Amino acid sequence: MSEKPILFTAEMIRAKREGRKTVTCRVITPQPTKEVGGHSFDAEIGDVVIFTGTPCVLRESRGRDKAASGDLTPVKLKPPYQVGDLLWVKEAWRNYTCNKGYMCIQFKADEAIYHGLTPYGDNGEIVKLGDICKHGFIDSDKWRSPQFMPKKFARDWLEVVSVRAERSDEGLWVWRYEFKEYLRQGSEDNGRIHETT
Repeated sequence: MSEKPILFTAEMIRAKREGRKTVTCRVITPQPTKEVGGHSFDAEIGDVVIFTGTPCVLRESRGRDKAASGDLTPVKLKPPYQVGDLLWVKEAWRNYTCNKGYMCIQFKADEAIYHGLTPYGDNGEIVKLGDICKHGFIDSDKWRSPQFMPKKFARDWLEVVSVRAERSDEGLWVWRYEFKEYLRQGSEDNGRIHETT
């Protein structure tokens, strides 16, 4: 089980939080050039093709595979996310410093604001990102790209439960990931947000 980041738009975040989204798709790159069947390929080494419904890259055959496949063997492409992977959702965010000295994080999807890190914690400890902030603000910052959101600020964690390749409505081949919510507990929390209102 590995932890990997995934980018979601504000609309995707809202749909997931409302229970309307349990699937996400990502375009397969490079796109398969054609669908092929049997053991004879009208393609070249390195081409990405769909072979028996699976995205594959064609490699030079070796040993006994060589005669059966016309010198080429399809090797399954590995999707970026595998079943069992934990995905931490990166989303648009910005930070504030409130009048109590806390760094507070606001998320664009729902404009929720949470306590973040503070240099003024007891004994210099880090205050976990968690409680919704109820203090005033003394400064603000512009919205930041989800691409640059640190893992410690992630409030949504997902577990991949299935992966498959399919053709999208636009005709592109995509990886289709089905996921479920993953909640961290106890000392292994690592900054996972738990909303408390």
